[in-house]
Amino acid sequence: MLILASNSPRRRQLLNYLGIPFEVIVADIDETLHLAEKADVYTQRLAREKALSVAALRPPEDTILAADTTVAVRSVKDDSWTILGKPQNEAEAEWMLGLLRGGTHQVFTAVALIQGNLPIQEDWHARDPLQQPITELCVTQVTMRSYGPSEIKDYIATGDPLDKAGAYAIQHTGFHPVERLDGCATSVVGLPLCLVAQMLRTKGIDPPVQLPPLCRPGSPSNCSLFDKVF
Repeated sequence: MLILASNSPRRRQLLNYLGIPFEVIVADIDETLHLAEKADVYTQRLAREKALSVAALRPPEDTILAADTTVAVRSVKDDSWTILGKPQNEAEAEWMLGLLRGGTHQVFTAVALIQGNLPIQEDWHARDPLQQPITELCVTQVTMRSYGPSEIKDYIATGDPLDKAGAYAIQHTGFHPVERLDGCATSVVGLPLCLVAQMLRTKGIDPPVQLPPLCRPGSPSNCSLFDKVF
């Protein structure tokens, strides 16, 4: 059985598109950012810990799939990075959307795949290579349009930003925040389907749906896979 270790309705929707039966078990982990932790390390760590927490609950014949998405913005002044998770409230969502407006940021989505019945307390580095989680990272450059303050307030009023990293969804039909992206559109939504399909095949799970071998660069409207899903 394939287990999706996520409570995200967007990830469930995307994984459904692959045509593989799966169950959902929500991973309960501490998502606190470590001191001086970079976005790529942070995202991969959370994906791995989500997979490990659910693997401890499942039999060895189950395959657990977990993912985590993080938004990071680079400061022009000092070349530092600000990591944006899910906003805690409307004020933080407004700040995030204002920070992202009219600029380019990076979206990191990490995917972890692991077999069940692996003790959660065991150090994954010490495992046999065949028992170690497979972890991959997808990075997409996203350029936002110059939406206005009233658009931000109207979007926040829908409640949509409050459960999303960076406080936005590229697929939102009313707000349309993204002007351009270079990389994988479904990764920005929360699950890079082409990458997931490749990873599942390493575990003997072959999705019946044929996907493009690589995510197509360009705007969301130029991604054929994104158009099919949304």
